[in-house]
Amino acid sequence: VLKPTDFKNDEILFRGGRWGGNSLYSDKDYDNASLSSLVASQSGNGNLTNTQLTNYLTGKVVRVNASVGSLSESISGSSTVKDLETALQMIYNKFTNNNLDKEVVKGFLANQKGFLANMEATPTPEKVYGDTLGYVLSNYHFRGRPMTSDRFGAVDAERSMEIFKERFADASGFEFTFVGNFEIAKIEPLLATYIGSLPTTLNKKAAFKDLGINPPAGKISKTVKKGTEDKANVTLVLSGTYTPTEAEEMQLTALGEALQIKLTEKLREQEGGVYSPYARIFTNRFPSPKFSLRIGFGCAPANVEKLIAISLEEIKNLSANGASVEDIEKFVNNSKLNYQTNLKSNNFWLSKLGDKAQKRRGV
Repeated sequence: VLKPTDFKNDEILFRGGRWGGNSLYSDKDYDNASLSSLVASQSGNGNLTNTQLTNYLTGKVVRVNASVGSLSESISGSSTVKDLETALQMIYNKFTNNNLDKEVVKGFLANQKGFLANMEATPTPEKVYGDTLGYVLSNYHFRGRPMTSDRFGAVDAERSMEIFKERFADASGFEFTFVGNFEIAKIEPLLATYIGSLPTTLNKKAAFKDLGINPPAGKISKTVKKGTEDKANVTLVLSGTYTPTEAEEMQLTALGEALQIKLTEKLREQEGGVYSPYARIFTNRFPSPKFSLRIGFGCAPANVEKLIAISLEEIKNLSANGASVEDIEKFVNNSKLNYQTNLKSNNFWLSKLGDKAQKRRGV
């Protein structure tokens, strides 16, 4: 997918992806799979070690990242016009020529293990809170656990690199998007050389595995006590399913914006209980269509229950009566302004075209 633009004189952005990711590996291999991208990134590119790659790229403006995520694997990056061929060569290497740098990766993993061990020895309230929140929202799934120094120490670098190679050895199902200052006639021969020659197995279907990592059902209340300050962090999460259409996603986004306006009025301006409340509705079609309404704010511990009650009352009112005309107009006007600005952004087009490709591929 190619979109030439003239927004920036010397910028080309790219992104490629397909379904799969570490969802295809057992829980036993989860840490090796989830850290495979880091292991590969520490091992340089092609026949060049990280140090050699840094020297080689001196004077060039190139960035290439390859990632194995939960449900997909992807490659993204950027370059100037003159350095595009270098970027494409690096992409080609990620599919065809990966070599484990044992000593560098060993040192990297040891440093990360030490860093986590220090955090575990004196954990901050924010870390304890964030770790607990993530684990609860995964319904205490094995893969929702916070990373620990012991788990980092148990990573098998060779197995991680093997998994990385497995995910990128076959480019079947990958769809690439290029946006920026290029001419189609000039970029096509480069793409034919470096992208068109990637190894593929015809008719191979790319798909992820739904591992059933879902928020817990019913009402869950969890209190974490950590730290000595007279301060509390509050997060309210309401989850559910939705019809996966762009119109429905826009409605949910608008609903979140309307709630943000109301909570700002109630919690900050009328109650004076919080500095800046946060409300937003997230949607995600994969692995199955779900929305998540999140409300967050900081306040004095003595005000927690009162402000939670006010927040829930605003949700109830919004559910019963809908958003006001004024709040919807604010959302529409802000969205129009943002859209007009984004239309002149390479990042916006790369994101939108890449997301379209992802939704089109489905499962």
